Amino acid sequence: MKRPDFRLIEGTLKELDFPKLAIIEVISVCNLRCIMCPQKNMDKKPGKMKFYLWKKIIDEIAERSPWTEVWPAIMGEPLLMGDDLLKMIGYATGRGIRKIMLNTNAALLDRRMSRRIAEVGVKQVIFGLDAATEKTYRRIRVGGDFNRVTSNIMYLAGLLRKKGLRAPTLIAQFIEMDENTKERVLFKEMWLERGVAVKIRPKLGWGYGVAARNLDFSQRKRIPCPWLMRTMSVHYNGRVAQCDADYEGHFYAGDLNYQTIDEVWNGELKRRRKLHWERRFPSLPCGKCNDWKAGLSEFYFPDEPEKVIYKTQLEGVDRGEK
Repeated sequence: MKRPDFRLIEGTLKELDFPKLAIIEVISVCNLRCIMCPQKNMDKKPGKMKFYLWKKIIDEIAERSPWTEVWPAIMGEPLLMGDDLLKMIGYATGRGIRKIMLNTNAALLDRRMSRRIAEVGVKQVIFGLDAATEKTYRRIRVGGDFNRVTSNIMYLAGLLRKKGLRAPTLIAQFIEMDENTKERVLFKEMWLERGVAVKIRPKLGWGYGVAARNLDFSQRKRIPCPWLMRTMSVHYNGRVAQCDADYEGHFYAGDLNYQTIDEVWNGELKRRRKLHWERRFPSLPCGKCNDWKAGLSEFYFPDEPEKVIYKTQLEGVDRGEK
């Protein structure tokens, strides 16, 4: 992928009084061992978020900013939660949350789960695939079954068409890296032809969790990190990480068991954002992190296959909606 236009990205950044994205780790366990993810090497104790804590978080988002994107993500495969995940999503949509964005490897997306996801009010489902061939998939998505996940996605796509549902939008994701870059065009064509949207983004280092040589280029002027400016990352235990790069929880900024989102966002996290606005990056994970260089993701849709929509790394994409 080409080097980002950092002036363009910086122009989109502003001080927010509430996070644009709430990344909520409902589970910190995964069923795959993907090469571009540090989850398999984590020291953090695995666990699941309690429903009462999810409710507390969702209630505040619903009251303050129902258009904030809610991602049940960070360091785990959400479908491992089974019916508990559906209960969580159902509560959020019932409280008026407009944008539940599900990110899954699709290995557990059986027909029953597909039917429930089609009904529960998810806005978008992003499928982590990263390969257009079985051979490359096995190399990257270690422990996964390429044919099974492909079949799972196509069943859900067919179900949505049969029911005449416009949501959730289904998006096949391709994290571009040395191991798969030759399949970029094939991946895009394959999924667009099947009626599934495509997201292409560069590999991240998760702070300093995995090697990301694509980000090892010099950039004279560093910009405030879009991740820190836009997102709140909440671990399953309710503690607020500085960002996704703090997946181990070494730099917690607050605890939603005892604080509100507003208190943490406009308290300790605001202090840390202020350092970025002042172009000061004195502490880990910022000091060694290159993820701010990753730039924008590319989105393509079946009805306009040559048109590209650019968004920051974790954001979902709307096509004209609020």
